[in-house]
Amino acid sequence: VLLLLVSEAEALLPTVLSRCQVLELGPVPGPVIARMLADRHGAAPDSADEIARRSQGRPGWASRAVEDPGLLEGLARQLDAIDGVVRGGVEQRFAYAASLASAFDRDRDSGRRELDIWLAWWRDLLLVKEGVPEFVNHVPLIDTVQPVADALSSEQVVRSIDAIRETVAHLERNVNSRLALEGLMLA
Repeated sequence: VLLLLVSEAEALLPTVLSRCQVLELGPVPGPVIARMLADRHGAAPDSADEIARRSQGRPGWASRAVEDPGLLEGLARQLDAIDGVVRGGVEQRFAYAASLASAFDRDRDSGRRELDIWLAWWRDLLLVKEGVPEFVNHVPLIDTVQPVADALSSEQVVRSIDAIRETVAHLERNVNSRLALEGLMLA
């Protein structure tokens, strides 16, 4: 038995795909992850719940976050940096785009994870904007993003999310990373 993990089954050759049994793996519900963290790692209930929400359905990430508090601190720094870029001017956005493009060129997975964090930040902002903060993954962000949510319309937030997704698609097609990310910062 071979396990073949892919993010897009369509990228496989039809002859390979025809010989596979497809198992769709989705995110694990937060309460299940929180219970696992409490049972296996002895995490306090509040801590387990917070980490489970921040994990976005990834139990492996949640386990690493319990074992390595630096992971949560790094995520908090990245979220703060995103907030600063969103509130900053064009010059700051372009400097960030250059830095992220350089990181992406060195390590595509790291750059992709950074853009996933951008998507999570905008998702949380949209949830705050729409008045459903109980579904926010990064609870400490609620007070931080509220002024930005008040200043933007829901359509603007959705356009920002779409721009990030489009940039990810461009980067996966090997578009010049700096140009793609500068375009994102302009959007």
